[in-house]
Amino acid sequence: VQTCALPIYTEFPIVPGYSAVGTVQETGSGVTGMKAGDSVFLPGGNRITEGAGALWGSHCLHQTVAADSLIKLPDGCSRDQAAFINVAGIALHGVGFADMKAGERAVVIGLGLIGQCSVRGLLARGAEVIACDIDAERRGLAEGIGVPCIDPAVGELSEQVYAQWEDGPDAVFEVRS
Repeated sequence: VQTCALPIYTEFPIVPGYSAVGTVQETGSGVTGMKAGDSVFLPGGNRITEGAGALWGSHCLHQTVAADSLIKLPDGCSRDQAAFINVAGIALHGVGFADMKAGERAVVIGLGLIGQCSVRGLLARGAEVIACDIDAERRGLAEGIGVPCIDPAVGELSEQVYAQWEDGPDAVFEVRS
């Protein structure tokens, strides 16, 4: 039997999760704008039971939280879609921080979930985007929405970017996992 040492970041038992989607069961008397039966998103944050370690602690069957920590989901937003709010937020935070403008050029390196969201956030701002990933299927997702993609196995990434944009990019987003 082979073993390997892994760093332990918390003590067991743990409550994992950095966000949650659920249904309001009941509200306190002072809560407005939300009622039992509403679908909500709950950003993560150490909502754990006594004696359990936190791994941000949102994956629980039942939670009692402050109403202002919840985001009511709009009609038509599925729970499956809402589960990705934090992930999309990570990507959009980077895009917003870079303050990309229409017509500026960005390279996104890594087309996993956060990279795909970054590409779409950049396009929504009007940026020109080139994407790069070693995985052909991930590149195909970006190419399917009109984004030119680079396969890094074909050659040097910077040479491929400068072949398309002589002046190079205004920003590079490295979102590899």
